[in-house]
Amino acid sequence: MQVQFWAATDVGLTRDHNEDNYLVDPNLSLFVVADGMGGHAAGEIASSVAVHEVREALKSQREVIEGFKKSGSVLQRQTVLTLIDQAISTACHSVYQCAQEDSERHGMGTTLSLLLLSRNRAFVGHVGDSRIYRTRQGKLSQVTEDHTVVNELIKSGRIKPDEAFNSPYKNAVTRAVGVHPSVEVDTFDFEVQAGDNYLLCSDGLSGYLDDVQDSTALHFLKGEDVKKIPQELIDFANNAGGKDNITAIVVRVDGVEGPQMSTSFGMLPPIPKSTNNEALDLDDIDEIEAEESLAGATDEGLASLSDLENSDHAPPPIPPLSLDRTPIEPRLASAEMAELPINLLKISPLFGLLDQKTLEAFVAASEIISLESNAALHLIGDEDDSLYFLYRGELRLENDDREIGQLSVGGTIGEERLLVNAPITINVIANTPSLLFCWRRDNLHAMMATAPDISSRIMWGLALFNQRKIKKLQRSLGMLQELFLNFLPASAGDDIHTEWTEQAQKLIDSSPATDEVNTPLELLPRFVRDLPPTPTPTFKVSVDEVEDMIEGELKSSES
Repeated sequence: MQVQFWAATDVGLTRDHNEDNYLVDPNLSLFVVADGMGGHAAGEIASSVAVHEVREALKSQREVIEGFKKSGSVLQRQTVLTLIDQAISTACHSVYQCAQEDSERHGMGTTLSLLLLSRNRAFVGHVGDSRIYRTRQGKLSQVTEDHTVVNELIKSGRIKPDEAFNSPYKNAVTRAVGVHPSVEVDTFDFEVQAGDNYLLCSDGLSGYLDDVQDSTALHFLKGEDVKKIPQELIDFANNAGGKDNITAIVVRVDGVEGPQMSTSFGMLPPIPKSTNNEALDLDDIDEIEAEESLAGATDEGLASLSDLENSDHAPPPIPPLSLDRTPIEPRLASAEMAELPINLLKISPLFGLLDQKTLEAFVAASEIISLESNAALHLIGDEDDSLYFLYRGELRLENDDREIGQLSVGGTIGEERLLVNAPITINVIANTPSLLFCWRRDNLHAMMATAPDISSRIMWGLALFNQRKIKKLQRSLGMLQELFLNFLPASAGDDIHTEWTEQAQKLIDSSPATDEVNTPLELLPRFVRDLPPTPTPTFKVSVDEVEDMIEGELKSSES
């Protein structure tokens, strides 16, 4: 991706010091704006610590970002988003701990808006009321949503948008980094297009750009010299009043890599035209999971689904390989703790809810599996009830004769066997020299049985993990149906259209809904079955009552 960028910050006209901080890291294609809050320069400390911690967290796991840049798969996209979430959460904990060390810093915090560019995607992490804007094809849009009381009042219809600027709650944020030990982070990603302009700014500027339809910001971002735009925006804010610190980062995208997506069988073929001569939506195409993509198909009509297997367009078989079946000799992780990437486990939903000490205990109880290129971790028919986490290298997944996917750093194998025994139905082969953490199921169950809190966190992570997989499956099946219909030429008969539609609908209907996934009670591990029943809640508070309580607290704190 080819980009130009420039940044500037200013104290404004009414403040005596600047509590804003920003970061531009060309090596990571990372851009961050943070607006601190708190007395005695505490806000300046909060924003500085947050920016530093986020950069260090992302830099230490750079191989995750490089993995997405290499593969472009949806699985790797989600891994990058999880990494961003964890980086901001780590920054939140660091700011909070810093505040606890000095009574004058208690309650300090910061907003944080982050933009990471990789391959042909923009990744966003956001907390607070700093903003990210985008211009595309002559239109300005606000990418992030403000976490403020005013925004909540607007959404609930209690005030109108044009009343926000003069609201007494204008500067009251509902989320901030470091005020509490943890914070909910907005993370999402979207496709980048050549010609896009991105503006990251603190509310010292955005407060004067509240109407995204206003041509002011659009006028500035059309400027030819990117290096001049941030200062021009600062001058605009100061001329409008300069009531707060002002920070602006402008990023202009001159070119991006092609939107092709990596699949199990190589690159997805050129996107076909639909029967009404309109191109398919690339954003929808990109949402198909790499392991579940339709590859090798063209817009030539096929008589039925079964013909796909026998057609010339079927994916090629995997060439015979001489696999290494040397017995694996694990070694204890506890002897290598200082050199192991323990924090990398935080990008997995299974371990993302665990604190640092618990993560270290889990790693210490694991074994390290080392695989050379073409060495097999699993072959079809093997018996193995262990959980694996890949922290270096790359694995490929195969059935009897075809590659069906790849596993990159941060991926897990065997998570379903935490609950029930399951046969090995695929081959798992190392593409490159690889290292994995390994937990034997009996040992893992023993650890979880002695610590119900830890057990519940892992099980909750497993539930989130499986729900995400189900949603991806349903989305992929829906896209598969759309692709089938668009691949059929207009000349295809009604019978062919009907047959394809019916068979595709059967696939969708046969996929489980999120509330239909369950494990029979008798198959659950004993320590799960022995947990006491969940107590019945003894309280009930309506949403309106909560809003009134919050509004009352804000009024009393201001008075």
